[in-house]
Parts: sequence; structure tokens; C-alpha cells
Amino acid sequence: MQNNKLQKYMESGIFSWDESTGMNPITANSFKEFKQMAMDVDPFNPTSNGVPSQFTTLYVNDVVEQVLPKYGFTEIANPAQQGTWTTEQIRFRVVAYSGSIQPYTDFSNTGKAGINYTWVPRDVYRFQTNIQYGDLETAVMDSAKLDLVGDKRRSISTIIGASFNRFGFYGNITPAGVFLSKTYGLLNDPNLPAATPVANGAGGSPLWVNKTAEEINNDVVSAMSTMFNQTGNKNKTTDNYVLALDGSMAAYLQKVNQFGLTAEENLKKTYPNLRVVYAPEYQTILGFQLICENLQGQKAIEDLFTYKYRSHGVVRFASYFDEKVSAGSAGCGVKMPLCVVTKTGIQS
Repeated sequence: MQNNKLQKYMESGIFSWDESTGMNPITANSFKEFKQMAMDVDPFNPTSNGVPSQFTTLYVNDVVEQVLPKYGFTEIANPAQQGTWTTEQIRFRVVAYSGSIQPYTDFSNTGKAGINYTWVPRDVYRFQTNIQYGDLETAVMDSAKLDLVGDKRRSISTIIGASFNRFGFYGNITPAGVFLSKTYGLLNDPNLPAATPVANGAGGSPLWVNKTAEEINNDVVSAMSTMFNQTGNKNKTTDNYVLALDGSMAAYLQKVNQFGLTAEENLKKTYPNLRVVYAPEYQTILGFQLICENLQGQKAIEDLFTYKYRSHGVVRFASYFDEKVSAGSAGCGVKMPLCVVTKTGIQS
């Protein structure tokens, strides 16, 4: 009977060689001997590694979010909604005055004054993005106390915000820089006056890293002089201005002159309503822009959009949800190009 049981164990694959005792279940002399040998090794008691890692790992509640570049366009241009989500093009009415004079006589109607209207078009670029979240996916994330749906919705708003910023600076362009529509940006609107380089400093370099605080101040003063020429002296030093440049130039605006003033402090003493705004997009022109925000009660530039965020609802499919959101941008409305001066060459 014992041999029959041993044979069943052998047929089930339960056999091993015990080198310490030399016992082999195939040649065991008795069932008792086999049981003794089988008890030598406990398959549920391997060599200890301490404790499982999950007992010595702490998962903190703080969330470290991805750091994205600053969206500086909305600090430079005021938002201006035009139309609704059905609007496909925006046209601005521009009036120009014309005429001539002649010497006066009682019986002559010579000389004439007139006006000319033009309608400047800007195309609206309507864009969209989607998120999806599955039943199992959401349940798995819930088990780790992760707000998957909320985070994906925040991703939508982040992507839309980044897109508006890009349209504001560059318009609707391809990676090669070709415009896909009449949707222009603050840095590349074809109606902007041509950019000009800053002058070299005493050391022979135009770079701010090599210039003194006074020379950096003079670069902005030179841009202001250009502004006065462009506007026909209509702007004033007390007007609201924006000095827009890349954030890596911030340190050089803190260079101190011989009177103990930084370049930025000196500029703000001269132009009390000057704001300095940093945006990484100015790396692409290696320079800065000086912008007069208002001229004769008219805004020089605006953030043109038809709608910022439109949810198209949540759609239920077999085992997942789909959400679609859209928005519409017309880029930067440079209504008065003469109020923008672009200088290059301050960084490499």
C-alpha cells in the first residue's frame, strides 16, 4: 500500500534528490522515509529578504507638476473677444484722410478733402483637442487615489493656453514659418516696421552681457526715439509702454550704473509707466520689443479670439468616455504697427 502511494507521488512529479541524506523518492525504502525526506524542504519558507518593499516605501501626497514655459503674450496684449464660435474672419475698419488745399478766392471751389475706408482682414483659426478615459483605467487610477479625469481636463486647459500663446506670438504658421491663414503674431505680423539691430557698446559688442548699465539703457532710449519718429511725435514719455524680452536678459537689466541705479530703475525713472514683461519667444529674434500700449485713446495691439474654451459634452462609448473641447484665435491684432519697435542683437 505504501509503495502504491509512493508511485502516485512519483507520477504526480513530486520527487527530488536530497544530497544531504542521499534519499531518493524513487528508491526510498519506505513511505515513512519518503515523508521524512519530503518534509525537509518547505516551499513556503524561502530565504528571507527582510520585508516587501511596499512596507518601506512612502508615497507622498504632494504632486510635482511639469514646468512649462511662461505664457507671456497675455501679459503684453489685452484680451479682445470678437464675434462668437461661428465667426470665421474679423475685419477692422481703417479710415484714412486725404485732400489738398488751394489759394482762396470767392468764386472758386478748388481744393478738396476726403476719406478712404479699408477693411483689414484677420482669419480665425478654430482648433480642438480631446481626452478619453476608460472604465478600467479610471478604476485603476482611483485605487491609487489619482484624479485621472480631473488631471486630463487640466491637460486640456494647459494645451489650449499654450496654443493661444503661440498664436499670439507667431500666428497660424507651419514649422517652416509659412502662414496658413491671415492669422498673424506679435513677432511676425507682416505690417510691423522692420526690425533694426542695437548699436555696439564701447567694447565693440552689441550683446547686453558685454554692455554697461548705461549702454543697455541707451538701447531702449534708441528704441523710444524710433517710436517718436514712427508716430509723428504723437506718443509721450509718460504713456504706457511694454518692454518685452526674453527672461535670460533680466539679469542684465540689473546692472548698476555709476549712480547706483540699475538699468531697469533708470528706465522707469525716465518712463514711469513702463512695464517689463519676459517671454521665452523673444529668443527667436534675439532682441526686444518696445510697445506703446495706447495712442490717442486707441489700443495698439490686442489678443484677438472668438472664444477661449467650448466644451462639446461628454460622450459615452462601450467602456470609455470621450470629451472634446475647442477654441478660436485670430492671433495678435496689431492695430497700430507704428506703436511697435523691434530691436535685435542683444543676445546670441
